[in-house]
This record gives sequence, C-alpha cells and structure tokens, in this order.
Amino acid sequence: MNVRAAERALGRAQSPLARSHYEVARRACPRANLRGLARQIDQVDRASTALARAPKDPNERSPEELLRARVLESERLGSIVMWAARACKKPSNTTGAPTCHEAGDADAGWCDAMTQQGLAVRYREHEPEAFRWTATFPPSVRLDCSLFGVGVELEHWTEASGSSKIERSHCRLARGPFDGLELIVDSGTTFNRFSLFSREFTQREHAYKEMPDSPAHRAAP
Repeated sequence: MNVRAAERALGRAQSPLARSHYEVARRACPRANLRGLARQIDQVDRASTALARAPKDPNERSPEELLRARVLESERLGSIVMWAARACKKPSNTTGAPTCHEAGDADAGWCDAMTQQGLAVRYREHEPEAFRWTATFPPSVRLDCSLFGVGVELEHWTEASGSSKIERSHCRLARGPFDGLELIVDSGTTFNRFSLFSREFTQREHAYKEMPDSPAHRAAP
C-alpha cells in the first residue's frame, strides 16, 4: 500500500511524500527489493528541486545559478532523446540490474530499471516489446511530441487533484527511430514529464488500456 502511495506521489512530483511512504514500506518489508523505487525518488527529487527557490533563504540561488540549472536539465533532455533513439526498443539492455517482480506480486511479470540518464524503464520480462520509458524534468524544461520526431496528437485532457492540475497530451510517433511508439507528455506547475511506450504496453498495463485511443479500449464491448 505504501509503495503504491509513493508511486502516486512521484506522479505528482511530491518526492518528500514519496520518500515518507518509501521509508514506511522499507521498514515494514525489510526483504523487499525497493532499490528501483528509491532511485526514482532520488531522480524526481533532483529534478523537482533544481529550480526551487526559497525567497527567505539567505543562500538563495543567483540568476546565474538558476540559468545553469536550466541549461543542465535541457542538456540532459537532449542526451536522453539521442540515447533513447538507439536503445529504447531494447529495454532489457538498460544500464543497471533490473528488478523483476515475481509471481504473487501485484507487478508480477514486470521489470523496472533506471538508466544513468535518469530514465525509468518498465517492461515485461518475457515480452520485452511491451515497454515504457519515463523521465521527469523541472517546469522550465519544455516537453512536447516534436522532441521525438513527427507525431500526431491523439488526445489532450486535464487531470485535477485538489488545487493542482496536469495538462496531458497523448501522441503517436511516426518515422525515424521512434516510429510506431506512443508518447504522453504531462505538464504541471512543478514538473514536466514524458512517458514513451509501445502499443504492446497499452495492452498489458491496466491504466493505459483505459485511454480513449488505446487499442484495448477501442476493442472493448
């Protein structure tokens, strides 16, 4: 339960809340392999705080430091896109040992890993063609479908949780190394995030089956 709560908090870029749930889960289940979740929390924490400003803090970042932070994140985005163009369709070759969930686990059959570029990857252990790549950035780093080549926007909607809103765009990519893949871009007030995934992934992941344009959703009676 706490792992799920941590993942929901990560989706809202609330890394302190995610870390709190993670610590509870770690103490309650000391034998559980939570390294992947810990790395995701660290990555979101770094991305979410890169441009955070505290006006009452005497050590407030200077405009030059903020500009350097923006440049670093933009460079990281560029390197991610170039690296993903070579490796995204082979998720099992990611850097670092993946965590594969065993039978009886709610995520049984799925493997999770984190690359050196800060990309979180999820794929089916025995169906690696079903995969998703996810990365989170500060709000100053603009994300859209054009980053990955020619794309067609399938839908656009707004999700609200309390006072916060997330603008979400769903695209299908064509041509080039990402041909046939789909992309969701989340734009919030505190973070921007992209998820790049295969159509096979939408047929295996419950939340993605419910998207209006997913093949599983269209085939449902």
